[in-house]
Amino acid sequence: MPIGRKFYYDNRTGDVVLHIPEKHHEDAKDTTKEQDFAMYDVLAARNPDNINVLKIPYGENRGDFEKSKSIKVNIETKKVIFDFPIYEQSHGQQIRNLKMDNKKKTEQLEQKDQQVANLGMDIAKEKSNVGTLQYQNAQIMMRLARNKIV
Repeated sequence: MPIGRKFYYDNRTGDVVLHIPEKHHEDAKDTTKEQDFAMYDVLAARNPDNINVLKIPYGENRGDFEKSKSIKVNIETKKVIFDFPIYEQSHGQQIRNLKMDNKKKTEQLEQKDQQVANLGMDIAKEKSNVGTLQYQNAQIMMRLARNKIV
């Protein structure tokens, strides 16, 4: 009968003192806290009142246990806290990522430059329209002045 893993931890800090891995052979037997304290020196050296055990069912979170670099137990929720390694990218990959990011930002900058140029042309057109309207207005004012309508 498969037996899940057990974690003995300090009930004041959550630090794991002993991890007993899963047992999956036919004649595997589960042990009690007292038997484990008698069997493992790391437990025997501690006050049993300060040590709790957390039993994890067979196969549960197996991938997380394999990937984590260390674990701790949340003393309030009695749940495992996994500490996963942070994998650094190689310098080559960092350079490739930076080049791709630089290319995207350059393209964005070129688009913004084009937008600014288009806005400049729009402003020039509007100024031209204003100038034309001012000229037409002046022409109308001169005709009105000649005809003494103003």
